[in-house]
Amino acid sequence: MAIVTGQTWEAEIPHEPGEKITFRRLSWKEWDKALEAKQASSLENISKISGDVFKALKDVESAGTQRNPGDKFDKGIVLEASIVGWTYPEKVNRDTINALDDATADWAYQEIVKTLKPRTDTEQKNG
Repeated sequence: MAIVTGQTWEAEIPHEPGEKITFRRLSWKEWDKALEAKQASSLENISKISGDVFKALKDVESAGTQRNPGDKFDKGIVLEASIVGWTYPEKVNRDTINALDDATADWAYQEIVKTLKPRTDTEQKNG
């Protein structure tokens, strides 16, 4: 369906057997907001770098070393927008999402970024 409102899925956290997170699909506008935040952060960091280092970084980026499409989005915005439930006793909110450990936050982020890939015919039929 072209409208993502209400589309959710649940995934078991691989490094925490029995624990699950419920995600909701993000709209184009939410992805755009996460992209803009990441770009603003990158520009802020770049403004602190000397010209030679900046040129080297541009050369690396243009050489295609950014392999993961998820690298271009702000992880915090994506996690906060997509995580809607979990099996942990704490309620889901900005503070508890931001309190996740690195491994769980990275895994959750990658789960969400997977939704950017085109869905197969079977996936589309199954919802």
